[in-house]
Amino acid sequence: MKKIDCLKSVAKVGITLFTVNQLCMPVFGPFIWSIYLPRIKANKSKIEEYKKLPKDFTALDYTNLSNMLINNYSNGNGDCKDYSKGTFKTYKELIKQNNREDLKNDIRLAGGMYGYSLKEQGHEWVELKHKGEWIRYESVWNTPELEIEQVKEYSKKSLKNKTNLAGDDSKIVEIAQTFNGTSIFYSKPASVVNLGIAELVYGAITKVIK
Repeated sequence: MKKIDCLKSVAKVGITLFTVNQLCMPVFGPFIWSIYLPRIKANKSKIEEYKKLPKDFTALDYTNLSNMLINNYSNGNGDCKDYSKGTFKTYKELIKQNNREDLKNDIRLAGGMYGYSLKEQGHEWVELKHKGEWIRYESVWNTPELEIEQVKEYSKKSLKNKTNLAGDDSKIVEIAQTFNGTSIFYSKPASVVNLGIAELVYGAITKVIK
């Protein structure tokens, strides 16, 4: 009986630790992503130059213009989190100064993992509503300098490339997403399948080493 009771106690502790570990990512991941401040910011005076943009500009056009400003007229360096949040923030500023609040909820952020091993990297990207459907937008792909009259044509030609995420996007597992028009993340069901604390610690250590 003592052995059985001991095994039951060990099993309970194991189940508890496993549950806590699995909930670590879906609980703390979105909070960390939500409060993260981008290290890349578009030049404020440059943003202000883009007032009175064409009324037929779509969310995709504004996103490309925002990404162009982040890639060509910005301060700081960073990774996917910085480019995606920087593009998102610039988008919000552009639609506000152009009185296009009708597009404010047509953009959001998302994050995921390229698989479930410690060696796999996490990734963050932009998502936007295009022709009534949500599509992925890779903000780390450089958008060249564009004149206002070139934006819509660029949006058409670059769409296929911009919707391909960096790395092997066939392996990406989306685990978190923001509420439409905000940078506040919430967990998706796939976030429960993860390496939990080990994954967060490993990510922190590798960043320090780099």
